[in-house]
Amino acid sequence: MTMIEAVRAGNVVRENWPVNPRAHLSLYLGSGSFGGCFDEFGLMNNGYGGAAADRPGSTFLMHADHWDGTGNQQVWLPLMRLAWLRGYDHGIPQTYRQTLDLYTGLLETALQHPGLQVTIRNRFHPGQRDLMGLEIAYTADDSAKCLPPIILALEAYAPAGRQQEVLRTTVDQVTLRVRSGTADTAVALRAHALAGELRLLPTDAGIEMRFGGDSGHFFLLIGAASYERVDGLTEQMNGYETAESFAEAADAGWQARWGDAYIAIPVAEHQALWARSLYYVFCSYSPDVRCPAPPGGWTGDGWGYSFPQDLSYIHPALLRLGHLDIAKAWVEFYARMIDGVRAFTKESFGADGTMWIWEFPIGMDWNGFADGAPNRYHYEIHNAAYPARMARETALYLGDADWTLDVCWPIVRESARFYASVLAKEEDGGWGIHLTPSMGQDESGGQNQWNYLCSLFSAEYCLRTAAQLAGELAAELGVEAEEAKRWNEVLEDGLAYERLLDREKGIYRTYENQQLREQTGRQKHPVQLNPLFAIPLGRMDDRLRQAYRNRYDLCVGATGAKQQFEGWTLPAFLIASAHAGDSAGLSRGLSELVPSTNVSPEWLQIYESSLSLGYTYLPYYTTSHGLYLQAVQDAIIHDYHGEIVIGSACPAEWAGAAYHNLRFPGGRKRSGVVEAAEH
Repeated sequence: MTMIEAVRAGNVVRENWPVNPRAHLSLYLGSGSFGGCFDEFGLMNNGYGGAAADRPGSTFLMHADHWDGTGNQQVWLPLMRLAWLRGYDHGIPQTYRQTLDLYTGLLETALQHPGLQVTIRNRFHPGQRDLMGLEIAYTADDSAKCLPPIILALEAYAPAGRQQEVLRTTVDQVTLRVRSGTADTAVALRAHALAGELRLLPTDAGIEMRFGGDSGHFFLLIGAASYERVDGLTEQMNGYETAESFAEAADAGWQARWGDAYIAIPVAEHQALWARSLYYVFCSYSPDVRCPAPPGGWTGDGWGYSFPQDLSYIHPALLRLGHLDIAKAWVEFYARMIDGVRAFTKESFGADGTMWIWEFPIGMDWNGFADGAPNRYHYEIHNAAYPARMARETALYLGDADWTLDVCWPIVRESARFYASVLAKEEDGGWGIHLTPSMGQDESGGQNQWNYLCSLFSAEYCLRTAAQLAGELAAELGVEAEEAKRWNEVLEDGLAYERLLDREKGIYRTYENQQLREQTGRQKHPVQLNPLFAIPLGRMDDRLRQAYRNRYDLCVGATGAKQQFEGWTLPAFLIASAHAGDSAGLSRGLSELVPSTNVSPEWLQIYESSLSLGYTYLPYYTTSHGLYLQAVQDAIIHDYHGEIVIGSACPAEWAGAAYHNLRFPGGRKRSGVVEAAEH
């Protein structure tokens, strides 16, 4: 299987008109900074004009520049959508075909009615991330059956509403300035009439596209950028006069974006979901040094902000596949935010260092929650480890001493400083954390408890990583860290894990003094498995093995006739199986993805939680797509515990699975075939 074949295994082909909209999921496209979901027309009608959404997933365009900081939390806002201005009155098409080609990012939709044929093509350019290309062609028996008008409709979601002004209007281009709260964004639509008549009309609602004649072929460019970049946006849009020129450039951009690293799994559904997962990551994240997108990418579903923890579940997959530019950009963004996070940490916890904020701010002018934290989850104190892990692992892949010193080291050091400042010695000699305010990773657990297990794992990782890195930098670059002595002392004494041990069950509670019977089957997430997938501690001890064996008993809904998984629990089980070397466990988890409604029936995408729980508005959950990428790649080959291991969790049905140009620290590349499951 070639790279192109591995990617196109995930192509989407739909040849049936969606009779039941609630069972029809719109398709996600994006450039990494600009994107949205497109419906059965190749437009964005779901919920347009205030109508009730009639299917899972939102349909509007979002852009990384369009965010509001009016309140005490910065959030991205929906910007605009493409929709039929007054609906589509031609009924159900006689023939229908919609295809999404992952390798080129092209969505093509063709509808044929008696007397009217319509083709709409959409694509983004991962190299010029402010642009979307739209090609519309139609033929009709007579002009009375002309294509209905389409609107590029502006959205308004900020408390301050929306204000707009026309910056420029010509026969073939309209440029608007759109403000919503503190968001200040330029939106442009440029039309090239290859055949037929098209009139652009700016209105209070957006930009209308009115078609005339019995046939037409039009190429339109839609652009968005912060208002201060409007001149650059105009220059980008002026660079393309034809659909062919934009398609050629976008195709080259996608080819470069896919790179040369891939896996080939001989189970069609598993391979398809691998390709689709990576594609959605590319749609959502770019190599720009800025705040990364929310877990729903630019779909607009779920959250209007990002989470360091969730990004850390995607980051290792990017490193393995050689997409260091994206992985590196995230870390460099966090490095820029150290001063603000340090101030937040001192104000909120009275602690040193950086406790990386749960719902992370988008811009540098963040006010530190001057009016109070938006919710209790901001005090999940395990969160300090995730930027540190991303920084350290990126440094190992880059092998750049200057970058390690200037970017990686400050993040790792400040994360370790936070834990060092809140750890205190317990009566039994171990080091614990009693901190108010605080909260654990298991959102079903309590607040302000002692010794959250997740936070002890995170503290150990940060102290160990910082101490090791301080030693390396002292030897190679002349950096000294006296505080590393304290970090090592804590590690030598050990953290307060034994205070959490349920000796009958042989596993740790999620925090101190909690009775295991109160948490068994009630956890949202399998916190006890963190060292197997989220926080690599370099060991697989008896407590971890026992927790892995009992993983289904820990979490709500994971057992019983009707399995339902909350959040990223089931994808975490997959990657835990890969790192535990359990091919049977991985096979079991994969077989549960669709029946549990965690994955849509056609293996199109992963929901944030099982769809049967009612979270219909949370498709394309990149957090779980990142975990899935890691799981299937690491089942074939990984180095999670230090040494490279091949095929340790490769299911028997994957015999013959191949891997090509997968990256490892130090610039190493590995390729090969797993002829049979190796254990």
